[in-house]
Amino acid sequence: MVVIGGGPAGMMAAGKAAQRGAKVLLLEKNQELGKKILITGHGRCNLTQAEFDIHKLVRAYGEHGAFLFSCLHKFGPREIMEFFEKLGVKLKTEDNQRVFPQSDDASEIILALVAYLKSNNVVVRFGVKVKELKFRNQEIEKLVIDGGEEIKAKNFVIATGGLSYPVTGATGDGLVWSKDCGHSVREPVPALVPLLIKEAFPKTLQGVSFSQVELSVWQNNKKITKTVGDILFTHFGLSGPAVLNLSKTVNQARKNGEVQLQINFKPELSEKQLDDLLNENFRNLGKKSCENVLSAIFLEKLSEQLLQMAQIDGNKQAGTLTKAERLKLRNLIHGLPLTVAGSFGFDLAMITSGGVDLSEVDPKTMRSKLFDNLYFAGEILDIDGPTGGYNLTVAWSTGYVAGEAIKIADCKFQIAK
Repeated sequence: MVVIGGGPAGMMAAGKAAQRGAKVLLLEKNQELGKKILITGHGRCNLTQAEFDIHKLVRAYGEHGAFLFSCLHKFGPREIMEFFEKLGVKLKTEDNQRVFPQSDDASEIILALVAYLKSNNVVVRFGVKVKELKFRNQEIEKLVIDGGEEIKAKNFVIATGGLSYPVTGATGDGLVWSKDCGHSVREPVPALVPLLIKEAFPKTLQGVSFSQVELSVWQNNKKITKTVGDILFTHFGLSGPAVLNLSKTVNQARKNGEVQLQINFKPELSEKQLDDLLNENFRNLGKKSCENVLSAIFLEKLSEQLLQMAQIDGNKQAGTLTKAERLKLRNLIHGLPLTVAGSFGFDLAMITSGGVDLSEVDPKTMRSKLFDNLYFAGEILDIDGPTGGYNLTVAWSTGYVAGEAIKIADCKFQIAK
């Protein structure tokens, strides 16, 4: 058996198959395994999401989530946590059910996986760039690496990831091979990526974050979707969990024209409740400036921007604010408009959305429906989730299932001289 790609899905698939007695060769183009793991969770590795209700977990992956039912039943968050704990990694669960190693060190996860591979006699070759897969009828016969060397095997697993974070070696090669073999591939787009904003004012709020705001996506005056979460203003636009989680939708929608965002800073208040709050503050503190009154509700930097956008003099006495001016402020607080200029693309995208068409993969085994001895695992598949450990969960789960499904009697490899 040959596994192409030494990321989380590839290591899991190789280790599980070898643990069952398979002879496994793991090929990695880098000089180290799990390079992308090192940058997940800001170097801490948010390795899974502690959501043990599989039905609820599946819904987080959107329209393609049902594909994961079988995988997550076999190897879901609970089993993932138990797996790493048995390898000696102590875990902790933080806000929003995010699971990390207690050490806050992603390298601990890699060391545990490397030990897992070694204990099960997985052969690892580094610096190997696969050039193509050779196939005949319904089987992959061999692969060819740069330099012309050929490797034959009874089974192959493609776990090469997508296009995100090319500094880790991601180039989308596996997607090309999959297409060459006849698989349908949904066009990859960057996901979980910061967004660029056309308006200049986000720069004045650089470094300012807001919790639990409502962020909505609009196109042609129609709301596409929305979410509630944290945002961060940056020198280029917007980042933060809420922004990252909507970035895939934004990038897909931009193919059809301009996309706008709206930020509701007070989603917990109805329009009337917010208007009453503003009216009360401006009336009770009528001798103070509008800017001082508004800054008591919001940060000073945001208050300045809101007043400027509403064309209200910040030095104006609060008690002289007209109803029309107050309603302008209310509308901006409930729907601050921004225009998307783009995103940072795959260079800063945490994951790739798109990939091998799920209808051509058996969800119970990860085996290709076109080739009897070809399996897929991880980010190369056309499924992705929000930030918070969801995507590593897919990698571990699909990798485990692929490694468990392969027939051990057929798991051999041969390097042609």
